[in-house]
Amino acid sequence: YVYCMLATAMLMHRVPMALVGIQTQEPFRAPLLLSTSARDFWGRRWNLLIHRLMKRTFFQPLASKGRCGKQVGGLLAFIMSAIFHEYMWLMVNWPDTSDYVPGLVVLFFLAQFVICAGEAALARTALGAWAAGLPRPLQTAATTCFLIP
Repeated sequence: YVYCMLATAMLMHRVPMALVGIQTQEPFRAPLLLSTSARDFWGRRWNLLIHRLMKRTFFQPLASKGRCGKQVGGLLAFIMSAIFHEYMWLMVNWPDTSDYVPGLVVLFFLAQFVICAGEAALARTALGAWAAGLPRPLQTAATTCFLIP
């Protein structure tokens, strides 16, 4: 539901620009149909406008600091996204916050960071090589089922 709403809204913003000849950035690259891993989902397919902002602001400045810098940059990007989404969910549910659980959104994004960091570490092992060799449709199905809460 959220993906359909976001994709439609972003497409509707692109249409007027295209009508006057202005090319805009693609916001999504079929994340639910083509993602083969959590890192592929967050880094190459989901909300690419925000991804580019987070990459420029947090990841790239710290990535040159070595492997630890990449981890810190990635963590900061997920933390900032978590804070934004936590605030957004609070405002959407205001003033009746009976369905809102404070901190749950932050936990989701921190779990996503742990998943992505674990996936990066696993990619350098025999298990990671085996998983990368699985058929793409199976990787996509597993990724989609794993990432959607």
